Amino acid sequence: QIFRLVLHLALSWRRPRSATSMAEAHGGEGQKERAWTKARDQLDFVPKKSMDLLLAFEEPPPLVLLAVQAAVAAAGLLPGLGEELTWAQLKPLLSEPGKFLQRSASFSPDGRERVVATLQPFFERPDFRPMCLEPVSRAAAHLCSWCLALFVLCGGPPPPPAPRPRDVPRPNDEAAKDRAVPAQRSQAEVPQGQASAAQEAEAGGGGLRVLALSGEEVARLPRACPEWTERELCAELRRAWQPQAGRIFRFHRGAELIKGRTTLGELGLDPSCAEGAEITVVTSAIPEETLQLLEHAKEAMNTITTRDIKELRSFCKPPPLVQTVLQAVYAALHPDEPRPQKVPWDTLKKMMDAKFMESLIKFDKDANPERVALSLQPFLDTEGFEYETVRRCSMACAGMCIWCRALHTYSSAYLL
Repeated sequence: QIFRLVLHLALSWRRPRSATSMAEAHGGEGQKERAWTKARDQLDFVPKKSMDLLLAFEEPPPLVLLAVQAAVAAAGLLPGLGEELTWAQLKPLLSEPGKFLQRSASFSPDGRERVVATLQPFFERPDFRPMCLEPVSRAAAHLCSWCLALFVLCGGPPPPPAPRPRDVPRPNDEAAKDRAVPAQRSQAEVPQGQASAAQEAEAGGGGLRVLALSGEEVARLPRACPEWTERELCAELRRAWQPQAGRIFRFHRGAELIKGRTTLGELGLDPSCAEGAEITVVTSAIPEETLQLLEHAKEAMNTITTRDIKELRSFCKPPPLVQTVLQAVYAALHPDEPRPQKVPWDTLKKMMDAKFMESLIKFDKDANPERVALSLQPFLDTEGFEYETVRRCSMACAGMCIWCRALHTYSSAYLL
């Protein structure tokens, strides 16, 4: 008995303590209650922007739709079987994210048999697990964790862990050829030089195959190389596949997210080899409010004249708020450059050269959005960094203030 007690304590100490793993573990009722409580509490910390992105889906990925269907059906917020609920029925519930999450967090399972019967079909899918949803939608992953803890609490059998990426069967060659029709249609518009490269890649079987979450091949990038990062992937995919404008692309290899400066080679992908390589792409629409804010910022920038810039350069010692706004602009234009906590005024004056306004208006907001968002965040938290306050010091800086806020809102969508 002493040996069994020591073994039990050792295993308990080594067991992961996250809400998901606790819900998946075969524990007692107390452990299930703790996992359920933790999963409910985590709903209070779902970022609002994650819910906004969830609402932005015109047609959500299948796994995201399943997560919302499961949560709504388990909580009894809509009548009918979970998998029969359409996105058009579910979106009105999500239109008030705070209320929806509060109703889910305060849910008390009275009919446990109903909950188990409702959620059983969802967890029979090996890919309906929080870890599979995390790269696609953080909000959907939280809902899946909540459903999992509720399912186990009500007596459902803990589902097995999600399969590792290498255990997922890859589509056979014949199916891949059938799914390549959209890619071939877009490749027909490639210039002659690129077309010959594409034919060579096709003949050798190399290149990078881009798959949707459903497994459908949406594009093939024959010029891809191991040194490519997220930036090159986005730029090339926008040329080869619709939709282009107003979309955010996220690339995954299994559960790994290709972000920032991570290269394909660092993830073990070599498109130049004979077999080629494949990645998964997830797209989501940019909220309409963000696009409108960008348009408003563009209009504000067009009102800034050369005379306004000369007036700013004439300052020997500018007002603190003016210098803060210009530091934010400098940070956005140089997101990868290590910079001091306070950029000297002489450096900011050199930035405002003859092509300064043109560089802001033509700024490539998709080039490095995550770094831009992180670079701008400290300045936006500064007291007084608002249009009404800044314009009392400088109308030109007031327009730049709008530009910084719009750019940060757009770029932050890539962080979710």
